Amino acid sequence: MSTFSTPAPISAAVDIIFGDITVKASDRNDTVVEVRPVDPTWELDVKAAEQVVIEFTDGKLQVRHPKLRSVFSKRYGAVEVLIELPTGSDVQGYTAKGEYVVEGEVGSCELKTANGDIRVGKVAGTLRAKSATGHITVEAAGTEVNARTANGDIRVGALGTGTLDLYTATGEVAIGVPAGTAAALDAHTSIGRVFNDLESIENPARTVTVRARTHGGNITLRRTVS
Repeated sequence: MSTFSTPAPISAAVDIIFGDITVKASDRNDTVVEVRPVDPTWELDVKAAEQVVIEFTDGKLQVRHPKLRSVFSKRYGAVEVLIELPTGSDVQGYTAKGEYVVEGEVGSCELKTANGDIRVGKVAGTLRAKSATGHITVEAAGTEVNARTANGDIRVGALGTGTLDLYTATGEVAIGVPAGTAAALDAHTSIGRVFNDLESIENPARTVTVRARTHGGNITLRRTVS
């Protein structure tokens, strides 16, 4: 376990070859990083955990595996990474196989997985999320959201003030729109339906552009309760 003094929000970059990553943001004055093998009795997992590099300089945290020439040509162990950091921190990173979970409220977010779900709590800034195979979920967006998955659902609990650009080749798209917000909808599904449950409102506080695409699945917009 590594602990760093962080009285202000930081920037965290977490890149792991195989494994689950959990980032928890809360009101705190330090940042704690814990890396452990998925199976402490398996040599490959233990070795993979030992190889993780943790660095912190000038408000920037890096947690990463050393780069390998060919990850998928050899057996490699899996790890679990848990990071606790201050509210409002920026988070970015990648895992080839595993879940990427961000809890609490963060600043901006840029996450990628090759095979695994992405789940984010509240984002004050922009969110970019991409997965080859996996669901993408965000509880509350701040500004812009760009989410892409080849196979999986995309769910935005409450959109923010910026454009939503959502695409899944195979999966459902669900979007929550807060009271007082109008949506300029550009939606298309090849096999499925578009359900727009939003009532018309006069003099909306804001109008947000929503672009949603899926080849196989429904697209649903609903009013959220504040």
